[in-house]
Amino acid sequence: MNDKVTGLLPQFIKDLNRLQPEYSHGDRIWRFPMRTGTKPKDWAMAHVTHYQDTYYFSWTAGKLSLELNANGNATSSVPENPSGGELKKFAWSLNHFNRLVERIEKDWVSVYRETLRDYPLTMRYGIVPKSVIWKYYPDSYRPDTELGKARTAEFIEQVRAYKFREEYDGHHKKMTLAILMRYCKVAYLANRDQFKDAIAKGMSGLKMYRRFADGRDEGLSGLPLNSEDAFRKWYHSRRGGGHPWEIYRGGNTTHIDLGVIERHQGWSVFLNGSSTGRMVETVRIAMALAQGGLPVEIHGAEELMLRLLGMDNVGIIPEYLINHRAAQHFEKEDNVFDCAHLYDLPHNNRIRPFITWNPLTPLRPSTI
Repeated sequence: MNDKVTGLLPQFIKDLNRLQPEYSHGDRIWRFPMRTGTKPKDWAMAHVTHYQDTYYFSWTAGKLSLELNANGNATSSVPENPSGGELKKFAWSLNHFNRLVERIEKDWVSVYRETLRDYPLTMRYGIVPKSVIWKYYPDSYRPDTELGKARTAEFIEQVRAYKFREEYDGHHKKMTLAILMRYCKVAYLANRDQFKDAIAKGMSGLKMYRRFADGRDEGLSGLPLNSEDAFRKWYHSRRGGGHPWEIYRGGNTTHIDLGVIERHQGWSVFLNGSSTGRMVETVRIAMALAQGGLPVEIHGAEELMLRLLGMDNVGIIPEYLINHRAAQHFEKEDNVFDCAHLYDLPHNNRIRPFITWNPLTPLRPSTI
């Protein structure tokens, strides 16, 4: 950190305290767009949290993060050394912010109006109906096309008939490894093309599980096949770190789980695999289990139905945010399960009229 920047930080802390913060569990928080230069795209989103006696600053224009005391002095070293270009940009931003705060105290509404006008749409959150995306990008987010009309309609009818709901007493009075492996065999055969020649004729569900599941099963596959006591003892044993239910390998959000839950007076088998890249496989598994007379509950069955019908929404996310798990930045009632950057959608001017943009919180003078 050079002296030119450190000399501006005390005034930055004073300027922050001239503005109204948000509050979260006693912390004071400022989140605001911050100019980083004179060009139209020279913007960053700044975030400052005041916790106890320390101000924690970060922004989306680079790796710079700071911990400052009430006087604007650094209380710890910078975690990653920012480049000279970022420090120059940060110094420009601090000087601009000081002048901006003076304008906010005189007429914060005018400043807010300018921010709404000038802040790039590529850096904002928004929501657009999936049906609009389908209209202009007919090959995007189309699990229904991959599944096919007949199977899509059949699955929706099964969801509407509460075929995959949670059962209070459970689906089975007892649970054994053999019962679970019967489910697994159907689950693997439902997407047989994915495994190509790896599934041999007459292969048991247990052998398929050992070949295709995550592998960290915590001893599940070694249990006696027909022992209810052994399964119950294993289920209630202290386990941790394994993935016994991960029957289709994948990442944290891109795998498929098939497992069991002990209910009030029995056991239920559950199925979970709602990521965009796996939901078609999940639906095929669900339908194959239903056709085979094997009851299963699906976590988020209604969600899958909405997505197959195009009745959900696509979240538009800022360019500085990665897409992985980005849907968690939206409220549950927004029905956002897939996200995209605005620049991911060619000729996006066609869909902009249909985007509902999340509001930007105005910077205004402190009221206390």
